Amino acid sequence: MRSKIKQTISVILCLSMILGMTGCGKKVKKEPKPKPKVTISTKKGSAQAGGKGDGQADSPIVIGCDKLNKNFNPFSAKSAGDKEVVRLTQAYLVTNDRAGKPVYKGVEGEVRLYNDNGYTYYGPADISVQYRKKKNRTVYTIKLDDDLLFSDGENVTADDVIFSLYAFCDKSYKGDEKIGKQKITGLQKYRKNKKVRKISGIRKTGKYSLTLTTDGYSDDTIKALQIPICPLHYYGDESKYNYKKGRFGFKKGDISSVRANKRSPMGAGPYRYVKYEKKIVYYTYNELYFNGCPKTAFVQIKEMSGILKKANKRVAKVIAEEKKAEAAGEDEKTQDNNEDAKAGDDKAKDENASDEETVNHVAEVTEVTEGTVDVLDRNISGDDLEWIAKANSNGKLYGSDINTSFTSDKKFSYVGINAKNVRVANKSESEQSKALRKAIASAISAQRIQRAEELAGKVKILNYPYTSESWLSPNAGDEDYNRAYSDTIDGEEIYNDDMTDEDKRIAVKDAATKYLEKAGYTFKDGVLESIPVGASKTYRIYVENGRKNMLYPMIKEAFALLKDIGFNLKIVSVTKKQMNSKKFINKAQLWCAETDTSYGYSLYKKYMSKTNMFGIKMPEFSTYLKKTDATVKMGRKQKLYKKVFNNILEQAVEVPVFQKQKATLFSAKRIKMSTVTKDTTTYYDWINEIQNVEMKE
Repeated sequence: MRSKIKQTISVILCLSMILGMTGCGKKVKKEPKPKPKVTISTKKGSAQAGGKGDGQADSPIVIGCDKLNKNFNPFSAKSAGDKEVVRLTQAYLVTNDRAGKPVYKGVEGEVRLYNDNGYTYYGPADISVQYRKKKNRTVYTIKLDDDLLFSDGENVTADDVIFSLYAFCDKSYKGDEKIGKQKITGLQKYRKNKKVRKISGIRKTGKYSLTLTTDGYSDDTIKALQIPICPLHYYGDESKYNYKKGRFGFKKGDISSVRANKRSPMGAGPYRYVKYEKKIVYYTYNELYFNGCPKTAFVQIKEMSGILKKANKRVAKVIAEEKKAEAAGEDEKTQDNNEDAKAGDDKAKDENASDEETVNHVAEVTEVTEGTVDVLDRNISGDDLEWIAKANSNGKLYGSDINTSFTSDKKFSYVGINAKNVRVANKSESEQSKALRKAIASAISAQRIQRAEELAGKVKILNYPYTSESWLSPNAGDEDYNRAYSDTIDGEEIYNDDMTDEDKRIAVKDAATKYLEKAGYTFKDGVLESIPVGASKTYRIYVENGRKNMLYPMIKEAFALLKDIGFNLKIVSVTKKQMNSKKFINKAQLWCAETDTSYGYSLYKKYMSKTNMFGIKMPEFSTYLKKTDATVKMGRKQKLYKKVFNNILEQAVEVPVFQKQKATLFSAKRIKMSTVTKDTTTYYDWINEIQNVEMKE
C-alpha cells in the first residue's frame, strides 16, 4: 500500500505531449505569439523615464534589489543587483520552462504542462541538439527569429550571437557566464595559438543561423547557452568584425573595449535602460520586445540594502521594547493585591490594543505596504510568515495589501548513509545491509513531516533525491510516486496523515524494529538484544554546525525514537572543514549535507567521485550513472533519472529532506495580481513574464 499522500493525489499524467496537447481529457491551446509594436527606432539615450505610456498605466513597477555596484554591462556585471539591472534589457539565446527544461522551439513556440496547467513558451531561437557517436561530438544548430529586433530597432542576427559567444569565450572574460567552460571544438587551440583566428566549433551558416559543436556531450552546455544576445553594433567595434577573416568585434585576448560601457545596458529585452540616479535605475518600455510590448510603461529598480538596514534597526528596537513591556506586564500580574491585579488586566487590554498597531517584524513587509517598493524578496526565517500574514486584514499570506509567492532553492538538504560503513557481514549490497539502512532511513524520514510543520512554509519536503520543481524529478501525479521510506518491510504504509503523533511514533518504531530483525538483529521485549556480524548498535551521524543546523531537531527526534528500541545514533557536531576532510569522507557513517543541482551537477560526480561519501561499489551502477549524464534525448534521460533515484532509495544511502523556500512580496494595493506570472519556480520567476504585469494606478 502506498502512503496517503499517494492516495490523495489524482493521476494527472498526460497521454500526449504533441502540439495541441491533450491532458486529462482537456485540450491545451497554444497561446498566439505576441506581436511587438513595430514603430520607429528609438535612438540610443532618447528614452524617457516618465510621462505617459502608449495606453499603459503610467505608474512604474518599483522592484527592490540588493546593493548596486553600478556595473550594468552584461560582460562584467557580477553582483546580484547589477545582474537584475542588466536582465531587464536582454533577450537570452536559450530559455527554459517552469520545470527547468530547455525550450527548443522558441520561434515556433512550445506548449508545456506544469501543475496540470498548459503554458506556451517563446524564445529568440529554435535550437536542435544532435549527438554524433562516431565522432563523439554534439552539434547545436541555432536558428534565430528573423524578425527579432534590439530595442534600438536594429535586427538581431547571427553576427550578434557570434560576437557574444566569442566575447564570453575570450580568455580575458572574467564573469559568471559558463559558455567558455564548455568543450567547444577548437576553443583551446584558439586561446593558445596566436595563428588560430577562429573557434572551429562556432560556424555561421546564414544571416540568422549558426552551429556550435562540442567534443562529447554535457548537460551543462545547453544551460551555458542561456547567454544574453548582445548587440555587436553597441558593445563591439563593427570595424573590427569580419567573420570570414576571423575578426569578431574586439581585440583577441582583450575584451576591455567590450566592457567599457558600464552604465547603459542595451539589448532585445522587455525594457530600455534610461538612467541611474540616487541608487535607482530607471527604465521605459521596449515596444519592439519579441514577447510583446510591456503593459506597464515604466520600471524602477531600487537599491534596498541601506533602507532595509535602517528598517531592521527600527524593528529590533521595537522588539526590544515589546519584550520589556511584556516582562513588566508579567511582573504586575504576579501581585497579590486584587486592585493591582485589576490594574494589570487594564494594562494588558491596553497592550493588546497597541499590538494591533505594532510595527511589523519583517522590515520588507513595511517597505512594500508603505509604498517604498512594489516587489521585494525575503529569505524566510523564524516567524516571518506569521508577520507577513499580519500585514493583511484577512490574516493570510495573500490579501489586500501583500501577496506572497514562493520559489524553491536549487539546493536541497539530505541525510547520507555510507553503504560501506553501515552494513552487515561486510556485504554492502545484501538484503540484510539494505534492511539495516532502511531502518535508520525510515526513522529519520518520518521526522521530516513534523519538522516541516515547525518550519511552516519555509521549506518543501522532498521524496526523491532531486529538486521537486525540476522536469527530471518524479512527479506527484506519477502512478508509482511514493513518500520516501514510508513503507514497512511488507510493503504496507508505516503511517498516514490521520494518525496522532504518538501513533506515528509507535508505527515507526515497529517498522524500524522489523527492518533490523531482517538485518539480523534480535530483540527481547521490544529492546535490542544482539547484533549481527559486521554491524553495530551505534552509528555516528555528522551534523555540520550542530544545533544550528536546520536538520538538527529532526535528527534528535530520530535519535530518541531509535534509542527506545536500544539502537543508537550518536550525533557529532562538526565544522564544514572537518566534513570535507579525507578522514571524514573515508570514515563517515551518516551525515547531513546539501546538494546543489545548478550548473555543474552530475549524478556520477555525486555518487561515484573520489570525494563522495556514499560508499556504493557497484560497477554496473557506475556505468549506469555515466549513461544517465551522457543521454541527449530528454524522454530517455527523464526515465533514466527516475530509475537512478529509485535505486538510490532502494540502496537506502540517501534520505531526501527539504528545499528551502524564498518569498517574493508583491504590493496587492498597486499591482493587478491577476496579471503576475502564475506557477513561478526557481527556473521561471515572475520577471520572465514582466511584460504582462499591469498596475492599478
